Amino acid sequence: MGINHIKVSVLQEDCNRHVFTEKYGNATEFYRHVFHDLKDWGFNTLGNYNDEDIPQKIPFVHLFRFVNISGYLASWKFREEFSPLPYEYFPDIFSESWREECEKKVAEVQANFRDNQFLIRRYDSYHLLLGDCYDGNPGIPEFVLQEARPYVDALSLQYYQLDPFEEHFKRIDYWYRIIEKPVIATDSCYAVPKPKMPDPYGPHVSGHRERGLSYRRYVEALFGRPYGIGWLWCGYIDWLQGSGPPGKQVVHLHSGIKDVWESPYKPLIQAIKRVNANIYHIATGKKRYEMVQ
Repeated sequence: MGINHIKVSVLQEDCNRHVFTEKYGNATEFYRHVFHDLKDWGFNTLGNYNDEDIPQKIPFVHLFRFVNISGYLASWKFREEFSPLPYEYFPDIFSESWREECEKKVAEVQANFRDNQFLIRRYDSYHLLLGDCYDGNPGIPEFVLQEARPYVDALSLQYYQLDPFEEHFKRIDYWYRIIEKPVIATDSCYAVPKPKMPDPYGPHVSGHRERGLSYRRYVEALFGRPYGIGWLWCGYIDWLQGSGPPGKQVVHLHSGIKDVWESPYKPLIQAIKRVNANIYHIATGKKRYEMVQ
């Protein structure tokens, strides 16, 4: 159970920079508070897209890319105009030079974490290989999962289309039968729209109590299946992230566990703490529990 987008920059917007300055003053103090929250809320993992210099005091996900061909990584032009990515984005993956480049990148990652107890089987024998993070929304070609099966330890999904609920898990059940690996939901959440964040990522619910109930429902459905081993929630603090030139900006709206001024959404946190404290009971089906109202 982890959280994504733990970044100092989230508290560096015009509207909330004063919060970081007055409350923390430096990244070290901010990270200390982050780990307090993670422990208090029952999370045990640092998720994706976090600051690279955040202390790795608990198990963490390290993300590195071989090619930048994901839709959300493309420049604003290709996202907005739906133009195809230029040919040069795609290397010759069958060439010897590409193989050598991949070997080099993996070796560099291993070197960075050689002494970390918490990469990359040829170089390191005991860390999980989560493979590609597949965008489940448009679907995943069956042959891709078949090719990945011998090389990965889990099926990683960035799958925000959580509703219809039954259809969401019907598709995951299908992908699991193909790849035959445990499943980690590596980037998804439920969100509450607000005036400055009218269309945040994730299915929209009416309030944070309902958000908490949705959190419980998803956890019980994922971990109640034999393949569910993790969920990385997006994200920590409400975040309005803009990219692109003036007049052409693409704004990503991430809904957090705290608001943009870092005030916690208490009904959501109550639910998260209760569910996370019972995660192994949920996974083993040994015990039911009641939500705190």
